[in-house]
Amino acid sequence: MLLAYNEALLHLANQIALNEPDMKRVSERLKVHPKLEQVINDDEALFSLFSEVHLRVVLEDICAENRLNGMVKFDPILDGTHTKNYFFRTCQGSLEALKKKTWDVNSEYDSLLTVDGLPSIFEVKLSQASLGYSRIKKVFSEEYIKRITDPIREYFGRDCSLVLVTYGKFIKPAIHPEQIEFWKNGGVIVPVNLGYHSFKGRYNLPLCEWEKREVVSKTKQELGT
Repeated sequence: MLLAYNEALLHLANQIALNEPDMKRVSERLKVHPKLEQVINDDEALFSLFSEVHLRVVLEDICAENRLNGMVKFDPILDGTHTKNYFFRTCQGSLEALKKKTWDVNSEYDSLLTVDGLPSIFEVKLSQASLGYSRIKKVFSEEYIKRITDPIREYFGRDCSLVLVTYGKFIKPAIHPEQIEFWKNGGVIVPVNLGYHSFKGRYNLPLCEWEKREVVSKTKQELGT
């Protein structure tokens, strides 16, 4: 399945790896996030929510710093919008697409933008990725790509882009042929920057798992929990 991209999208995506988390700003948004109460005692879920909010803050900053605001529109699909096969709703701060036939949730979107008119899905895959590459391998499958992009294609009536944000250690097309296929089909993969560039030896854990614990610890400090 072919995906689309343009120069503005590639510029935006490539800037993500240059931006470390702004803990205070991310934590301020977390404090008023409708999901916070249900994830605050679950480190994995809290880290996942932190990652999504961090991505949103970074995207907003990149647009402001590069004067892309006129080219980028955040949240282009409004709550309650529907197409022939899908109903879109905002649930606990996230956009969901439901299948009209069953009213089951088809897909949830971390960040959805239009970039110079191109519908662009940004998905951050970190929490499960800390347990190994096999946990995120499915996002490169045609089945997953079709499921997450079909509602967006139907709404806009055109192809869309898909940007995957994950750990740099997992971006290895030489040993993961599914990544090559993803790139060939127009998908974009970019590394996340959590601000930890060297392993300091704490916890005796892999770097990505150590990063997660550090981020969760600092987030809880900022939240006062």
